[in-house]
Amino acid sequence: PQPPPPVYVVEDHSSVLPYIYASLRSVFRSLPPNLRRSKSLASSLAFTLVHYDSHPDMSILPTLRPSDLLSVEALQAKLDSHPDGISSWITPLILQGHVEEVMWIRQGFCKQMPKVVKGRLGWVPCEEDDDDCCCRVEVVEGATDYWEGEQTSKDPKALKNAKEFRVVEDLPENGVEGKWILDVCLDYFSVANPWLENMPLKEVFSKADKADVKKWCDDPRTAPEAVGEVLEDEAVRAEVARAVPYLDLPHRPGLHQKVFEGFLADLRAQRTPPMAVTIARSVEDGFIPRKDVDEALRRVMEALEE
Repeated sequence: PQPPPPVYVVEDHSSVLPYIYASLRSVFRSLPPNLRRSKSLASSLAFTLVHYDSHPDMSILPTLRPSDLLSVEALQAKLDSHPDGISSWITPLILQGHVEEVMWIRQGFCKQMPKVVKGRLGWVPCEEDDDDCCCRVEVVEGATDYWEGEQTSKDPKALKNAKEFRVVEDLPENGVEGKWILDVCLDYFSVANPWLENMPLKEVFSKADKADVKKWCDDPRTAPEAVGEVLEDEAVRAEVARAVPYLDLPHRPGLHQKVFEGFLADLRAQRTPPMAVTIARSVEDGFIPRKDVDEALRRVMEALEE
């Protein structure tokens, strides 16, 4: 019988990358020598990423450079040193040609992307340094504001070494085909928005339009009475203003049996096992309530054992 896939549990989600690369090295070592040296090597190492998460994790790290992709250590250090590293770890895999399709499995309240997104990731000269390149995205299908401003390509023809990618919401009815890796963030099962946790009137701010909250911060007199009174405090107003870009992140704390049952049903529907399983706890960054993380991990491990 085929041995079960290795399972790796990490804290920060970006820390799964070394284990994914280790899985790719195992695939490489299993290839015949002629294929290791052939032009089709990249396709032999490509895989589908099945990503259970309340967040896409496909942001573009502003400090990412082509040289970072040449070393696992350099890439990991770059991700670890940036506050957005935990949300930017999938894009390097696309840029390297390892991932063409991400199956982002999320609950219905996670609206950061439409059901299908197709695009290209590539490099353009950095505005601050023409001798180096910065990563940019072109969205071909599926209008989304997930990538905003400087992350998007002003001229798609200018993208160099561009790699196509596709993000889909659903698993195939007949199971994932080819090589795939199962990636699970425990905040899929219970998600918190850390920007809201210590905020006064968080139920109000979580449902408010970001443009309105920004206007209230600029002039508390324009806010509803209860909100305006809170925002009169300068320190509170500054804290709310910092949180504005993140107010629409998912916030649905609490574990639900139906979600675990759906996850188990998805696993049972697969005809071939994944190359590896990576699991991110994500409790220290505040994206899952601390009271839920151990139970969520226990339930996921039980599902994998079945």
